Amino acid sequence: KDLLFPDLLPGLVVNTDDAAMLVAAHPYALLKLDPSGELIWSRRLGVETYRETVLRLSGLVSDGEGGFYVAGTYGEDYASPHENADGLIMRLRSDGSISWSKRIGDSTEGDLIVTLLRYEDGLVVGGSTWNPSSSHWTPFVHRFDQDGNVVFQKVLTVDDCQGQSELGGHIIQGIETRDGDLIFAFHYVHQGFASGLVRLKPDGALAWFSQFGAAEPTHLGPVISSLVELPTGGYLAAGRYSGEQTASDWWLAGLDALGRPTWAQRYGGVDVPESTGRDEDGYPSLLLTNDGGVIVGGFSEAHAFPAQALVAMKVPAKDGSMSFRPSSEVAVTPLTFVETDRCIEAQ
Repeated sequence: KDLLFPDLLPGLVVNTDDAAMLVAAHPYALLKLDPSGELIWSRRLGVETYRETVLRLSGLVSDGEGGFYVAGTYGEDYASPHENADGLIMRLRSDGSISWSKRIGDSTEGDLIVTLLRYEDGLVVGGSTWNPSSSHWTPFVHRFDQDGNVVFQKVLTVDDCQGQSELGGHIIQGIETRDGDLIFAFHYVHQGFASGLVRLKPDGALAWFSQFGAAEPTHLGPVISSLVELPTGGYLAAGRYSGEQTASDWWLAGLDALGRPTWAQRYGGVDVPESTGRDEDGYPSLLLTNDGGVIVGGFSEAHAFPAQALVAMKVPAKDGSMSFRPSSEVAVTPLTFVETDRCIEAQ
């Protein structure tokens, strides 16, 4: 429905405690809708218009008490997010009024918040900070209590294990495990792409980390975009896999209890002419279903589809084994990931 702001781009939807919906949209707008889609209230957070899509609300969760936690990245339109953007966290009351808000960052380093989750009586955010001296992004995880006070702040440094070469990377998603720890999916760049998981204890202490990349030396490798914990143990991860030249496909992988790959599959459009120069299947998301399955959804610009397309499939999961039945437009190829040997510190 064209409710109030015709230029809004909806991005996040969560259920509210009173059976309504809260929608976060770009730029910096929140709308509460009843189950039929009628507008209850709307808030736009002090801006005229924004075209820098990195400056947006990127996280939205219930606070468990009728209100919401909101996170995102805030800065000036058309300014470099590398230096001028900051992280933004807020707590809203049920009517959309602001209980408190905090801006995270300083004047020389850009901070992007990518993921938000409610944790115990507060919230946890993950993102990346721009390091101007080495020209790369450094992942971070911050935990706050319900009043916005800092519980811990951790910087996740990826290097060559000799302290000689720090690598740039990004936190992509965070989840709370069934036993109360925090797991964050991340990726970094080093002669291609590599992905992995970092597990933190409630006080921010590093429990373990995993990392994996492409087995083929000519492939750029995996960029993780979604993660779920499986009821049978371990995790299921998905993302974008960059092979040779410009071809990119979905990948889906089972990870054991320590985040190490046990199997992987690659999904992509078939019969792509070499002359097209682009075959893009990218950044899928995962959603566990009540019957033990997983819904995988994402976009495709592959030649098999007439234009940009949204693609979804349901994957049954039984005892950690997967059975895939894609449509005729999708090719499935076994994929091999290898563990990489970089070091990670949480400081």
